[in-house]
Formats: sequence, structure tokens, C-alpha cells
Amino acid sequence: MQKKDDINEMICELASDIYFYFIHRLDIRDKCVVDVDDYSENTDLGREIYYMIEDTIMESIKKPEKPNEKWNLFGNKDLMKEIEEYVMSKDKNKLH
Repeated sequence: MQKKDDINEMICELASDIYFYFIHRLDIRDKCVVDVDDYSENTDLGREIYYMIEDTIMESIKKPEKPNEKWNLFGNKDLMKEIEEYVMSKDKNKLH
């Protein structure tokens, strides 16, 4: 089980790195992370985005490879666009 635990830990670290890349790139950190004293914490939106990224990576890794098909970490998803649209939909729901 150690190897599986190591792989899961690496996936979590990768998802975290990608999460912070996207929230900085999309300039939505203030909607996703709150600073508390000497640490930071994800908001509900931040957790949803993180798990969206982690789930996408997990799906891609578990998907069997097909001959002559290039493997892609995000499958065929445009994850940045999906996150952007998800945040916009959450913002619209707040207004109503």
C-alpha cells in the first residue's frame, strides 16, 4: 500500500500546485483563499476548484491508454476554461 499512498500524495501535491497556478493566473485568489493569522485556508469555492482539478487528474491517470493516443494530464478538458466558467456561474448565483 505504500506505493499507492505515495502516488496519491504526489497527485495531491500536483493538484495543489496546479490549483495555485490557476487561481493566480485567473486572479481569483481572493475568492478561493482566506488568510488567517499565520496560515491560509480555502473557501468553499476554493475547495470545489481544488477537487475539480484533483478529480480530473485522477480520471486521466485511471483512464487506460489507447495505442497512438497522446496522454494528457487533463484528458480532453480545457480545465482553465472550466474553472473560469465555474467561478462566473458562482458569481452570477450570488447576484440572484
